[in-house]
This record gives sequence, C-alpha cells and structure tokens, in this order.
Amino acid sequence: WAKGALAWRRAGAPDGQRVIFIHGTPGFAAEWSPFLGSPLPGMEFVAYDRPGFGATLPEHAFPDLHEQALALEPLLVEREGRWPILVAHSYGTPVACRAAAEFPERMGGLVLVGAALDPELLKRPSPVKKAFRSKLLQWLMPTEMRHARTEAVSLKSQLVELAPMLRRIRCPVMVFHGTEDTFTPYGNVAYIQKHFDPGVLQEVYSFEGRNHFVPWTEMEAILAAIQQLHEQSPPLQPNKLAPSARQR
Repeated sequence: WAKGALAWRRAGAPDGQRVIFIHGTPGFAAEWSPFLGSPLPGMEFVAYDRPGFGATLPEHAFPDLHEQALALEPLLVEREGRWPILVAHSYGTPVACRAAAEFPERMGGLVLVGAALDPELLKRPSPVKKAFRSKLLQWLMPTEMRHARTEAVSLKSQLVELAPMLRRIRCPVMVFHGTEDTFTPYGNVAYIQKHFDPGVLQEVYSFEGRNHFVPWTEMEAILAAIQQLHEQSPPLQPNKLAPSARQR
C-alpha cells in the first residue's frame, strides 16, 4: 500500500482463489479467525486490519472510502482466471463496494453482511457520542474508538458519494442481513435492491430475529455462499446472472 504497511493474515491454499474478509468499525482482522480456521478447499482466506486499526500503518484514521479502497487494491490478485471474493461486514461493506466500483474488472464476487449503505438509515448520534466531541474526551478514548468515531462522522457524505457508483459493480453479489439488526437496519436490503444493477444480485438471505452479528451466527451459510461464487469459474458476467435476487 503506497501510504503504509497493510497487516494481514491468511490461511488455506496459497495459490487458490483469494477470499478477502473486511471488518467493520472499530474492528480487526482477528474477528474473522473462525473463518480463517475453516478455509474452503482450493481457496486462500485473507483477513486484514483496515487502515486506522490494528497493526496496519500509518496509525491515523482514514475515513475516505476511496483511500480504504486503495489500501485494499494490492490484495486483489488473479489466480487461474479467478479474482478475489470480498466478504464484508458492517462498515466494511461500503469499503468493499467502493473497491468493487473502482476496480470492477478485478472482482470475483461480493458477500455483504449487515450492510451499511443507505445514508438515511445511519443512526443519529446519541448524547454520549455527542459528548465525545470534546477534545479532552477524544484524547482519553482508545485509538480504535477515536478512529471509529472519525469514520462514523463522515460516513453519511461518503455513502452519498458512493450511491451513483454502485451501478459500476459488475461481479455477483450476495446479501446477508438479520431482520432485527439495530446497528445497520434491515432497510439497507431494500436500498441495495434499488441501487445495484439487478443483474448482479444473486441471493438475498434474510435471517428472522437475527441481529448484527450474522457473520458468526450464520457462518456455514456464508461459507456456502463463498463456495457458490468460487464455482462460477470464470465468474459469470451480469448478462448471464439471474434476472433478480431470490429471497430466502
């Protein structure tokens, strides 16, 4: 990465199709350890610390989704005609979408879990969050929390900028969302269905009663989705995909 050093960990086949796991905010690559402990045959699973978190350098916050996409770009490697599949959770989903919009020819698929893409569904700052606007209180916050706040403050404008770019995404997309998600409301699913090219949406998995932590409660379903995308070799073009997503 041109601006620093990207910290990442990997498991599985070093020459297989790469699957990149993108954490939310705050977060770390280590959150994806259950997945890295169960890599699928013939695939390389990679999780990295996004800029501003963990061991990735430099240590300051990077609230610009374009910068986050540029940091991810060096990991987008082709293996025997297959480009990486991105698996993203929460704040990681706009990072993945921005990267897929900026590098559409280098994507093998997107798995969006608990997506945070609708700027109108962002939670309003609570009194506690407003209190942390104090310079002194910000200084007392852990580094990761300060960076998470910086990302959250600018996210709405970043999502507004991202919205018209979503139609550039050409790879197959799968969506996972809990109906009781209070962090990233279920209404984000309708936003995705409205703003993405219908030809790229393959599956929408709605989990009744589930909250924001679908990656760990529905791990097997996500692994199955990764396997399905892997088996599309070479990845299907949009005009060959199903005309609309299937609800489950």
